[in-house]
Amino acid sequence: MLPIYNDASIEMIKCFMELAKEFGIKAIDASKWNIEMGYDGVHFTIEGHKQFAKMLLRESNL
Repeated sequence: MLPIYNDASIEMIKCFMELAKEFGIKAIDASKWNIEMGYDGVHFTIEGHKQFAKMLLRESNL
């Protein structure tokens, strides 16, 4: 079943990015950041949260 969720997630981010472009909203595709995931493959590890925060700040120009 896991590949189904992965495929759906990929399709969903594609749609979100298209909608953001259509409405002139800046959006970030964090799926490309290779964030460290926990044992369940769904949630970030502590280090993954740190990676995400750093990348978000960089992409947001904050």
